[in-house]
Amino acid sequence: MSTPSDLGLSSATTFPYSVAVAVQNHLKDHGKDRQSFFVGNLDSVLDRLEEWRRELPFVQPFYAVKCNDNKTLLTLLSRAGTGFDCASKKEMQQILQLGVNPERIIFAAPRKAEDYINYAHEHGIDKIVVDSEDELRKLAEIVPSAMIFLRLRADDPTSRVRLSEKFGSDLLEARGILQVAVDLSVKVTGICFHVGSAALDPGAYVRAIAMAREVYDYNETLSSKHPILIIDIGGGFTESNFRLLAPAVRSAADMYFGGETGIQWVAEPGRFIVSEAFYLVCRVLGTRKRLVEYVDGPNQNHYFHAELFVNDGIYQNFLNALVEGYIPTPVPLDPSGRPYGLPEREDKSYSYTVWGQTCCGADKIKSNCRLRCEMQAGDLLCFPSMGAYTHVTASGFNGFTARAMTVWTSSVRGREKLKEANRVGSWWNPLSHGESELLVRRG
Repeated sequence: MSTPSDLGLSSATTFPYSVAVAVQNHLKDHGKDRQSFFVGNLDSVLDRLEEWRRELPFVQPFYAVKCNDNKTLLTLLSRAGTGFDCASKKEMQQILQLGVNPERIIFAAPRKAEDYINYAHEHGIDKIVVDSEDELRKLAEIVPSAMIFLRLRADDPTSRVRLSEKFGSDLLEARGILQVAVDLSVKVTGICFHVGSAALDPGAYVRAIAMAREVYDYNETLSSKHPILIIDIGGGFTESNFRLLAPAVRSAADMYFGGETGIQWVAEPGRFIVSEAFYLVCRVLGTRKRLVEYVDGPNQNHYFHAELFVNDGIYQNFLNALVEGYIPTPVPLDPSGRPYGLPEREDKSYSYTVWGQTCCGADKIKSNCRLRCEMQAGDLLCFPSMGAYTHVTASGFNGFTARAMTVWTSSVRGREKLKEANRVGSWWNPLSHGESELLVRRG
């Protein structure tokens, strides 16, 4: 059996042993395939679900399919008992094909084509979101029996991607929509909001839940026969912010709805569950030197700047380089997938601009990417935290492959989690696997 040192791993390596095994095994089996590929870490997905249940046990997660629609991932989540936030007919089809009960699906797009609404209704998906009177009237005409969720305008101005300018109704608009719902005899049974993607301010959730309480109370004053039964706190959670935000959600839920025993709480996490679970491995197509070595500052640190061109880009799995302006620093690997060790001179670093492979001049993945070794054509870069909004945005522009293969892996610990959960009859059901030490699947 290989050891971490056999695989070139050290304490400085930033990805798990099982991921290193999966990378190197894939390269052995597909050495002639020069496409970038993902490694999905099952342990990470299970860890995030368990953390959610510890921190927010009263909130049922409805996974945001738009974040990552890998079929193996969706299968795992469906067996785990999560619900699903779908925004289109295709996403609803993907989830229904897994055998998921339609009651576990929210059609969460505030604006929808009529044929999408008909499809949802024909397949028993009744939880549908609106944020305007116009959309409410559309639903009342097409599906008067729908369980309508009213989306409020909530905002964390420090979030990575703000949504409040495009989505949600303010308090005055929400009151008007509720009155129209009474007039049309349709039922608004849920309140939802989304403070922004990758949120940072716990107070944004407190303010949104407080607003939800105002809307809840106003609905009680109307002649509606349909009380608010569900509060949907949306998304915005990441692995790094979750333990900061979860206490605020718990406190606000207790403060504003502690006396309401009939309320069901749900959320729509995406990044939190999958971002850290996926690694993207790209091959260096070539390099180009731009600057010579120079001395910088009193410590006389030596830098070498060059440009790297890799077999991926913003039109494939790196759109976040444009939309969010952030891509994590990769781990450099040799052509066989072994991480490069630190060079003898640890004060020497190499600064790269990493370019994508298309002919577009804006296809830049990362500027000033500092690595501790000099890269050459044929080497690899393993980017961590690439599970959210990556392959789902791929376009295939310039004729390059739009979808990258995903290799799934799990340690013995992850596999035992699945076995034990299946034995005691909890949410979990194990995926099929062989008797090898590591679970490696492609899908």
